[in-house]
Amino acid sequence: MINDLAAIQAILGPESRDFALTNMHRRMLGPALRGGVIVAEGEPWRRHRRASLRLLDLANELRPASEAIVEQTIDGWVQAGPIDLGPAATDLSIRLLAAEIFGYAGAATDDRLLGDLARHRALIERIDVLDVLGAPTWLPSRRMRRARALVTPYYTRIDAAARDIGYAPPTGFTARGFHDLVVNLMVGYESVAATVIWFAALLAQHPELATWLRAEGDAEASARRVELAIVETLRLYPPLPLIFRRARRRKVLPACEIPAGALICISPYLAHRNRSNFADPDVFVADRFATLPGKTSAFLAFSHGARACPGRQLAPRLITAIARRIVAAGLKPLPRGALAPPRAGISLRPAVSPVVQFGAGQ
Repeated sequence: MINDLAAIQAILGPESRDFALTNMHRRMLGPALRGGVIVAEGEPWRRHRRASLRLLDLANELRPASEAIVEQTIDGWVQAGPIDLGPAATDLSIRLLAAEIFGYAGAATDDRLLGDLARHRALIERIDVLDVLGAPTWLPSRRMRRARALVTPYYTRIDAAARDIGYAPPTGFTARGFHDLVVNLMVGYESVAATVIWFAALLAQHPELATWLRAEGDAEASARRVELAIVETLRLYPPLPLIFRRARRRKVLPACEIPAGALICISPYLAHRNRSNFADPDVFVADRFATLPGKTSAFLAFSHGARACPGRQLAPRLITAIARRIVAAGLKPLPRGALAPPRAGISLRPAVSPVVQFGAGQ
């Protein structure tokens, strides 16, 4: 377990070539993500990353269709009464990514897809004996086969959506490569959804936060307050709680010596709660980043270095658009202590999905 900031930056940054993805990483994510940017290495990774960044080279503002999706969805949440934030945030996040990245405004989700995603997440978070023993990815377990079976039907859905909007795969991508590219980009829904869940739950538990976010001032100041609160939410609850690497060779860093073959765990969650990196790290301070550099080196919510999340520019814009609408709609208060503690799986979500009611600001 590495918690020294300089060592983390070295492992994920300039020394990253000496640290490989782990078999456990590939065995958990490989059935769904196959050869895409999240699980690939070497030249396949570079090709997928270039294609991903081209697709994510978006304008600084969301598409009008995306703004309409946010407005209509949260208006629906207000009318619906108490809602389970987990599936609701997942549904909205997937629809927004499909609209923003591919210009797809069709039915991106349904109850079956949301159910399969929840089952897939629960399935791949179980570690089996082959994972522990470091089995290669070509030796699948029963769990991996079940995970692949949940995902396979959606490749035909990707093809149908592409035909629907006349979308052509990037040059040089086979049908399988195109599926992998789309799935690896769309999996970014998890970071957006998890952050929306935490932001809304914090807002429901802390009326003073809602008061601060709604304080009088011009539109620019109001938008800035929401952005600051989102960054602080990402600090306390980073979507990716654990990052694993394996040392290809022995490395000597100022903080430690790492043997060849060692399994390394880096936790953005712990780094963000390290008193060496942030003052009062366990306390939510909505305007904390107003007095810190815009990109403090200790902020690892989207990882660090070349393998940092390709959507780290798009995701905050999506989250901000949703959060601003949530603030306007308002939330019925949750009693303090009602929010379940975080559960560190593939992503960091509350152990029990919060049920909230919108409309307190109407």
